[in-house]
Amino acid sequence: MYKLIFFLFISNIFCLQSTFSQKITLSDIDKDDRSDINFEIIGKMNSNVLIYKNMRWKHRITVLDNEMKELENIKLDFLPEKTFNVDFVSYPDYFFMIYQYQKKNILHCMSVKMDALGKKLAEPVEIDTTQISFFADNKIYTSISSENKEKIMVFKIHKKNDTYTLATKLYDKQFSLLSQHRQALNFDERRDAYDNFSVDNEGNFIFTKETRDGNRSTSNQLSLILLSAVTDSFTHVKIPLDKNFVDDVNIKIDNLNGRYIINSFYYKKNRGNVDGLFTGIWDKINNKP
Repeated sequence: MYKLIFFLFISNIFCLQSTFSQKITLSDIDKDDRSDINFEIIGKMNSNVLIYKNMRWKHRITVLDNEMKELENIKLDFLPEKTFNVDFVSYPDYFFMIYQYQKKNILHCMSVKMDALGKKLAEPVEIDTTQISFFADNKIYTSISSENKEKIMVFKIHKKNDTYTLATKLYDKQFSLLSQHRQALNFDERRDAYDNFSVDNEGNFIFTKETRDGNRSTSNQLSLILLSAVTDSFTHVKIPLDKNFVDDVNIKIDNLNGRYIINSFYYKKNRGNVDGLFTGIWDKINNKP
């Protein structure tokens, strides 16, 4: 009797689990994929799943249907040989691919609009170019988008000596240029770190600056740097740490309430153990913490 009750109990559990279980569908093996492949899921558009794949200088987009069956496997032959730093901003029925390539000592940053089948809707457009030296870092362009995808920011960072040059270009969702700026910031490679580059739904550009006493120290100064979509200069906001140290700083944009939320571990002693979590909130509407 007890065995029967236990069997019925276990059977009911499995019935409940099967009722709420998810369906997992696997695609077929692609014979062109290798172990050194890099890939990125672009998104789901018009019931298709688009995946970007890269192996060395070969680039392609695989289009899968709802059952993970391959519809298209498109070679991106229009991309130059030395193409890298490929990013995507996707929408319900199209996406932008933003990429850069190097030709001799010139870096070219490009964008191209593509449809839900991975086909070009227009020819690639050049966003910007930069001349670099032979030994310089060539990965200087970055693209980010707002939470609602209404704003796209493409920016480049050029570090030279004690100067940190930041050039930004703000676009709308049709990739029409809205504004562009160029600013120089003081930079000490041993002490300063710029990070958390983000753009909000209104096109405001924000990032953080951490400053530490030495190479192996945790940061004892933290600033929020803002570039409004309607101004030409950066605003520096010093975040009070109350003599604490911070590390691993992250930013979350709260577009609904018009706030920037800064989170980090904090330490009471330099290079000590983690004492807790630090949170700072900046109210961008009233321009105050």
